[in-house]
Amino acid sequence: MLDLDQPGARKILDACCLIEELQNSFAGIVEFEGEKRDDLFSKNRLKLGELGLLADELLPQDKRKLANHNIKLLYKVLTGQITSNKEDFEKIESLLNELSDDCFSCWCI
Repeated sequence: MLDLDQPGARKILDACCLIEELQNSFAGIVEFEGEKRDDLFSKNRLKLGELGLLADELLPQDKRKLANHNIKLLYKVLTGQITSNKEDFEKIESLLNELSDDCFSCWCI
């Protein structure tokens, strides 16, 4: 159980909540076309940035680099900077799950 009185505990909780919101938002994105995807991105752009900052602050060095790479990849896919297919979106879903696992593992530190 997370003790919210411990330093950084609130940020860990915030990161986990952000990841959950993003996971819920991006569910089914494979089926979305350009305009729907743009709308989804505009609604979640700030959350992605905030999640990147929290990852920098909370995760150990080895996981921080991977987390930021994954967040940047998601950003590029959603903004159309790189093309994507169903497999890419499945990877993104997997990456968000991995971020969630990393975040929850911080509770045990």
